[in-house]
Amino acid sequence: MFYGVTHINLDTKARLAMPTRYRSLLEQHCSSQVCITAAVNDRCLLVYPQPEWEKLSRKLSAMPTVFDDTARKVGRRLMGYAEERQLDGQGRILLTAGQKEYAGISKNIVLAGQGNKFEIWDEESWSAAEQESLSSDLSAIDPEKLPDYLKNL
Repeated sequence: MFYGVTHINLDTKARLAMPTRYRSLLEQHCSSQVCITAAVNDRCLLVYPQPEWEKLSRKLSAMPTVFDDTARKVGRRLMGYAEERQLDGQGRILLTAGQKEYAGISKNIVLAGQGNKFEIWDEESWSAAEQESLSSDLSAIDPEKLPDYLKNL
């Protein structure tokens, strides 16, 4: 559903203008209602259309957080930074100060489509992560040690 990488500048009020190619999809899929939260393993933000966020939220709520430290930390990160937003009339969404701080976002960002959601990265962090990814040698990965979900791609 959401694919590609777009470089965007936040405005002075910390709003990002969603690219026009996604606005109609978001309008159809979720009446332009999204949830923005922190990623668990990267210093970036995640933007979920509301129905996708509701599915994830139900799964998070069902996790055994009382006795499972990892589940508690994952839930705390995803739920703690979550902010529900409605795209405004110009297709913009507001990032909170806490979200910007978590992801190290200043003015220049990258919006990366990830199928059912988006990632929002600080442009410098995105470039560094991409350079690291490009320099890794995927040919050294033993195909027999890949998880089934990667073997079946």
